[in-house]
Amino acid sequence: MACLGSSTALPFFVLSPTGRKRDAHRAPRERPHYPQPVRRSFTPRVLTLRATAASTSQRSLSSDWAYAATQLALAFPPTAWALKRLGRSMVIRRAEQLGIPWRRNYWLMQMQRYELEQRRARLVNRDLVYPRYYLDAQFHTYTDGNLGWMPALEVESSALSVHARLFPDAPPLEGDRRLRDTFLDRLLPYLRSVLADGPEPYRVLDMGCSTGRSTFHLIDRLLQSELVRPLEVTGLDLSPFMLAVAEWYATHRGYDEGVRMLWKHGAAEDVPEPSNAFNLVTCSLVTHELPQTATGKLIREAHRVLRPGGMLGMMDSDPHSDGFRSLPAPALAIFRSTEPYFAEYEKVDVARELQDTGFELCLTENNTTRHRTWIARKTQ
Repeated sequence: MACLGSSTALPFFVLSPTGRKRDAHRAPRERPHYPQPVRRSFTPRVLTLRATAASTSQRSLSSDWAYAATQLALAFPPTAWALKRLGRSMVIRRAEQLGIPWRRNYWLMQMQRYELEQRRARLVNRDLVYPRYYLDAQFHTYTDGNLGWMPALEVESSALSVHARLFPDAPPLEGDRRLRDTFLDRLLPYLRSVLADGPEPYRVLDMGCSTGRSTFHLIDRLLQSELVRPLEVTGLDLSPFMLAVAEWYATHRGYDEGVRMLWKHGAAEDVPEPSNAFNLVTCSLVTHELPQTATGKLIREAHRVLRPGGMLGMMDSDPHSDGFRSLPAPALAIFRSTEPYFAEYEKVDVARELQDTGFELCLTENNTTRHRTWIARKTQ
């Protein structure tokens, strides 16, 4: 297919009144081989609407006040703790009302902790130096960010829950699958000419694969397409806990010998792979969790590891879309409080970054009312 010339998910919460205690049902763990996340004491911030001036200017006066009031409440530990406690309980209750057995799923995965810990210990890269932004951030208000078992064991239920109402005409449990399909529906037509070309494996890198939800969905869609070549898919993530869960899920997927799956512990800004190694690189719902500089590095690494003619597909929240801006003001304020780098993500021009890196931009458009897709090709 010829190229052109040139989520948003609501938050889920974890409570920690002081920001120092672990959750009561999280088993203690030893991690002597890599640095502990930095525990930062809370410093009340001066309320500012500078980072969100563009969005708040389009809201009504009442929405502005609601947004400002929620930000003010989140700036002080007692009210922030209460709001996040209420928010977490509401998210879990809402998920279970939609038919997502959040707590049951969590405890069923907890029963696999011994096997999961063995997988984590084998997958962890003990020489990895974590980016400072990753250690400092409490993603989704988890005390340890993504470096813990609770986020790894809850991410599946969370994904189903936060995307449940994204498509009003679809059953709630279909929302997450529909979101990923809207992305792949746009990406796969650009791959058809190469899926049946040659006996060598078709090599795919899924950046920021988390527990493999995006990875498995991509494999399933490729197997349903014209793919006749062997398939080799690598999932890359900074959290060995997420990777352990992904590998555990992979053992229960039942793929045949034509599909080879690898899970690697590393950063998308510094991919532990040689240049010109992959036919396809994907990155789904990742960049909104990165500082602006890290997003640029991720795109440059994607360009480096792609073979000439290889494709890059990216999908993430679109903070400038009408669907995102129409979310209730308090929900937006709370959402931003759980995504430490979202204000930086709002400033990123992904299309420009792709072109400046040397990609040929093939497509950029909204795939839902709150998400956007970018597809680019590494030129010969």
